Amino acid sequence: MSRSGSTTSAEEEEVIVKIVDSHSNFGPHPHELELYHGMSISNMMKAKEIFEAYGRGKINLHGDHIVHNVPTKLAIDGVSFSQQMMLGGAFGVDLCDAIMRLYKALDDRMYEPGQTRWRHFLPASFAAKVLNGENYIEDAQIRASFIGQHITYNVEDCTMIIVPVLTDAHWSCYFWDFAAKKIHVLDPTMMRRTISNVQERHNSVVTSISDAISRCIDTFFQGWAVDMNNWRRCFPVRLGVSCHKNNSGLFATHYSTAYDGIQLLWDLKSSEHGDNRSELLFQLLWMKGNCGQIPPLLIDLMDI
Repeated sequence: MSRSGSTTSAEEEEVIVKIVDSHSNFGPHPHELELYHGMSISNMMKAKEIFEAYGRGKINLHGDHIVHNVPTKLAIDGVSFSQQMMLGGAFGVDLCDAIMRLYKALDDRMYEPGQTRWRHFLPASFAAKVLNGENYIEDAQIRASFIGQHITYNVEDCTMIIVPVLTDAHWSCYFWDFAAKKIHVLDPTMMRRTISNVQERHNSVVTSISDAISRCIDTFFQGWAVDMNNWRRCFPVRLGVSCHKNNSGLFATHYSTAYDGIQLLWDLKSSEHGDNRSELLFQLLWMKGNCGQIPPLLIDLMDI
């Protein structure tokens, strides 16, 4: 349960601090509740058509294809969106931010109002700003990643906080497990390496981002304090195949919904990843709140 201390802006009430009466009321994983994001067969077929149209250069790439204004501005132009989504394209921070917003939106649709959430997604830009030494505490995007009217559930009751992390031009996915007091690091480029190899690459990054999450909780919440000093760190390996760094963004964002703290509940669909990329591309374009410039051919293909 919580209340909000706030001020009022011209557009909406801006939450400055969330007052927490209780926390850590953890719920089950959505898989246990038989809750899934899913796509209809007809939309899967549309996704393939749209992906092929992008790949064949039939789509007008002018303007921003992805634009969201809530909770903060996020925009990806058509050229960048196409380059990142096509086969072999490396995901950037902006695209991974959009994917985390997509997964939250799909969770919003999947859960009943008031139902306890198992996970909370933070944007990739959170980790990027922390690792770049930026003043993330004063950043409106980071504040909106933890609190605000757009978050209709209690972050303080989520079992997992999930963050995609970009280091050395490859993506991983980090999980902060508040129920078990453990931090899980899944690096898709190191699934065939040893645990000590993964630990050596990521240990210092885990420390930096853990400190940042704790600081954000201390700053944005009143009544919820977290001490991660004695949390166990886990570096799982051999959870599926290893991948090239250009596909690591696809794998890392996949882990964010498929990993349950022990195993991957499902794998990516194909070794070539065309189906995975096409469905993700479709969902990003179709996502509620996208006010980007959708080219006419896409409108026809998506049957909007």
